[in-house]
Amino acid sequence: MDNIQQLSPGALSVLQLLLSEREAELFDGSRLIPWERYHELKESGLLGDGRVYPIHPSFRVVAIGLPPSPKNNYFSSEVIGLFAIHHINTLPLEEEKQIVQGIVPGVPKKALDAQVALSHLLRKKQDVGIIYSLRHLLRVSQRISNYPEELPFLSQVIHQTLMTRFIPDDNRQVLEKLLLECGIESKERRYYYNSF
Repeated sequence: MDNIQQLSPGALSVLQLLLSEREAELFDGSRLIPWERYHELKESGLLGDGRVYPIHPSFRVVAIGLPPSPKNNYFSSEVIGLFAIHHINTLPLEEEKQIVQGIVPGVPKKALDAQVALSHLLRKKQDVGIIYSLRHLLRVSQRISNYPEELPFLSQVIHQTLMTRFIPDDNRQVLEKLLLECGIESKERRYYYNSF
């Protein structure tokens, strides 16, 4: 699971039953139960209509998220009990650039520098609620590398990748300021259609 900080408290409570008891009832009415119990029921002939599935003994959930902030303190006692928590520091600016250049060698240097600068500015401003992770960096860099004609519209590509139309206007405006600080101008694509 990625971006666990964005899950609602209700979703986390549903996960609690799955992770602690290894049981869950799915939206279609089928059930997940522990491996041992499934095989006991199967041997005794009590499985029923077959909409019961075993959870493998080595089933694990890896959840990734940002550290809690004053605006979003999702680390309740229930969540802390569900996971072993490890804090991983973010990569330094130069290492991030090296990784992106190693995976996407064709990304223009100016676009990469601007994106990495944006990423680090957003990390400093955690209250904005926008994350521009290494995965976002790679996705945008890959797109710009594959479609160089989109380089002038880097701002729009970033907005699409971050799905900013779903975030509050205040946060979107802060992102616009940060984009300009990083030298990423906001340009709109103009679509022209031929009429027949």
